[in-house]
Amino acid sequence: MPSRPITKTARTEKRRERYTPPRRTTPTIDHPKLRAVAYNASAAACGWWCGIGPWALNGMTHYGTYDVARGVWVGVGLALFSLLAEWKTHAWRSRDRAVLVRAAGWAGRIPLATTLTALALYGPDATL
Repeated sequence: MPSRPITKTARTEKRRERYTPPRRTTPTIDHPKLRAVAYNASAAACGWWCGIGPWALNGMTHYGTYDVARGVWVGVGLALFSLLAEWKTHAWRSRDRAVLVRAAGWAGRIPLATTLTALALYGPDATL
């Protein structure tokens, strides 16, 4: 007995049987290290765009022109000063907070991420 041909309605029923994952309301990054890199990189990019990075770079370059250690200490001092803002806003970034509060917590990370990027990339005696 020959098998019957697949009709158009049977094809559409097969399409409906396929699994579709549930849609999330907000996009998330599930890997914690990738999330941390994206979080810090976006904060450093925002800080550089706002002018914090060039300001820190100019300060380190100015004080580190004749003495490299002085330029490094200026960069470390800026990083420690910006660590205060990070320390005060660290608890605001938990997942149970509202979106605007989490954004304010991310804004507290901007000076620290930008200063450390400027110190690592363009500090005195940097290999780049």
